[in-house]
Amino acid sequence: MNQTQSGGKWNLLGTFILDPSLNPKVELSDQANGTVVADAVMVVLSGTSADRVTYTPTLSSAGTLDIYAKWSESSARAETVTYTIHHGGGSTDIMVNQQQPSAGWFRLGAFSMTPGQNHRVEVAGALEGETVADAMRFVSAGTSAPGIHYVHADHLGSPQKMTDPNQALVWDAVYTPFGQVHAITGTATTNQRFPGQYADAETGFNYNYFRDYDPTTGRYVQSDPIGLGGGLNTYAYVQGNPENFSDPLGLFAPPHHALATRMAARKAGCEVIADELAERTAGVDYEEGSQDPNNSYKHAMSDGQVGQDPGDAERQYLNYLSQNTQGTDLDTLAHALHGVQDSFSGGHAGFQSWPGLKWKYAPQIFWHFLKDLYSRYTSDFDAAVEASAGMIKEYKERNPCRCQ
Repeated sequence: MNQTQSGGKWNLLGTFILDPSLNPKVELSDQANGTVVADAVMVVLSGTSADRVTYTPTLSSAGTLDIYAKWSESSARAETVTYTIHHGGGSTDIMVNQQQPSAGWFRLGAFSMTPGQNHRVEVAGALEGETVADAMRFVSAGTSAPGIHYVHADHLGSPQKMTDPNQALVWDAVYTPFGQVHAITGTATTNQRFPGQYADAETGFNYNYFRDYDPTTGRYVQSDPIGLGGGLNTYAYVQGNPENFSDPLGLFAPPHHALATRMAARKAGCEVIADELAERTAGVDYEEGSQDPNNSYKHAMSDGQVGQDPGDAERQYLNYLSQNTQGTDLDTLAHALHGVQDSFSGGHAGFQSWPGLKWKYAPQIFWHFLKDLYSRYTSDFDAAVEASAGMIKEYKERNPCRCQ
């Protein structure tokens, strides 16, 4: 083979019958007029396309398996690699960005599998970039019959207790403020921690999709993928405020809503309520259901689950603002301010489609956050402050006592 050509992709060497008893192998000679490179050799069953690799676990009995993937880091890798898991409940597609380091084994999830049912994992090549299927790992998560437990979470969504159908306590956890486990009691188990985090017993870290979180230090193990755009401390978790904020994807954006609101309140002559209003405005993102696609219009976006027309979303948005700018309640004003500020952000402008906070949309969500962060350093942020100041001035005219 001429290694000066056809690099960066899989090249078919041929189709051969391999007998395990004969110890089959592929040998590469170094007798050539140049440098010989043996990056990788992939053996695929005949009839299987080289752009799709299949892993089938050896199962002795039915049970639940934790499935992990691994790949080598490279900027040439594909950003959207699809792992299709065929399991007892059907098939599940999980999209992975292989440009991000896997930090060891990347957990795809837990799935039920049964011998003789052709349960497997398929890795498909992406349209752009290199797809690597280095290794898969299947770990038994137990074979006992599934039961129902009810999770009781705190105001952010972190599990605190679990009960069974008889309302008996079966799991009880006590954490430090940054999520380190102080004590866990009970017969049940769950690896869920802060929203979006999965405790990995092997590493001691909490898997947080784009990064791994170390609860013993209250910091991420990897630096923020957008660099200094998220703040000077690129390893910080939610700006050091885990009691009021969470980070389901490891991409927390600094509280720009709070900053814009505080600046606007001072500009409008309502400094006395600046801090309280700023906290309420920033907190809208973390209210229950706030990030659901059917509430997208409240953030100047359209419902990506139903393919909502942007014009329809805008009409809902304007009606929402009207309802929240007529009264005297500070909380309704905060909701209106949040929506107006979102309308100036690069990740929202034009009523862009929002699919919701789901893992399979992680690449789209990443770019959404990135555009939002970029807007902080443009004239869009100044425009958002001006618009917010105008709304606060109108509120001041209706409620002069609140600003004195």
